[in-house]
Amino acid sequence: MIRPATIRELSLIRASWCRAWNVRGIDLRHGMLAWGGGRKLAPAMARRMHSCLVDGLTSPSTCLVYAVPPVDDDAGSQPLAWLCRELVERGGEPHFVALHFVYTIAKARSRGLASELLRFANGEALALEVPLRPTHENAAGAALLRKLNDDRQRTDRHQAAV
Repeated sequence: MIRPATIRELSLIRASWCRAWNVRGIDLRHGMLAWGGGRKLAPAMARRMHSCLVDGLTSPSTCLVYAVPPVDDDAGSQPLAWLCRELVERGGEPHFVALHFVYTIAKARSRGLASELLRFANGEALALEVPLRPTHENAAGAALLRKLNDDRQRTDRHQAAV
């Protein structure tokens, strides 16, 4: 089941996001952190700045989890994958949904949970009539987004034929 992250789960999401982030060198352009060449921050400073960014972007309203139902009533559901996204507005109107981070725990990676979370977030963006845009992506993320776009195009063609 897909649901908003709980307050307790946010520390897990933050830790996985910070662990997954690889400091390669950051340049400052237009007052923002950006990937690429140019001026570089010391790795410790870059990690601190990234940690502050992650802390500011993670909340129950921005983070979704894919969780399995609890085994008994006393246990909470166990998150297997999570996604962080936020609505970016321009002039008070929805502009796009920013996709910041998607992660699946190792033992659940072959189940398609990241794809399910992306489809859910894309559905939110479509409902608002705005695009879903990654703030950055690695090879795995690019492959997931290509699959999402291919699936959407197949659905559009099927609906046009009906």
